[in-house]
Amino acid sequence: MTLLEPTTHRFTFEEYMQLSESSVLKNPHTELIDGEIIDMAAQKDPHAYAVSKINRLLVALFPDPLWLKLQATVQLDNWSAPEPDFAVMSGPPPKEDEPPIHPLLFVEVSDTTVSYDRRTKSSLYAAHAVPDYWLVNLNATQVEVHRDPVRDSAHRFGWRYASVVTFKIGDTITPLAMPGQSIEVARMLP
Repeated sequence: MTLLEPTTHRFTFEEYMQLSESSVLKNPHTELIDGEIIDMAAQKDPHAYAVSKINRLLVALFPDPLWLKLQATVQLDNWSAPEPDFAVMSGPPPKEDEPPIHPLLFVEVSDTTVSYDRRTKSSLYAAHAVPDYWLVNLNATQVEVHRDPVRDSAHRFGWRYASVVTFKIGDTITPLAMPGQSIEVARMLP
């Protein structure tokens, strides 16, 4: 008798999109991380309010041809399609048969998933050379800015950000994609 080890099915981006469109997934708020479908937490009012405030700031800060994806799927590769709160993209949006556009900035607003966003998402984004990743930590009323992706086998996706700087109320942040502009941290928080 041959003993078999159970295996996990990793979903591709195409399979994930088909499942999403067919309503097979019970939770409509999901994302694809390394072939796994991850249920996303419901948003509490402070999270939604921070997203609303940050949306106004980012729309004003990033004019055409840059554009903003708000809580939308961003395909990073065939196995990962996270849904960050914000993704600043260079435009125009690709047609369906074109490769995905590389993001310039990801922003995650976080209260219940801070550890996951700091460990897993950060490593995923660094592995895909996202140059600027902001974690808006509502619990600590601060913004953690992650930059300079480097290889590091100790992290889930083999990458991490070499620079992580914490900004608090009273500080301003300058996005790498808009070096002449800055955002006040206080205006990003509820």
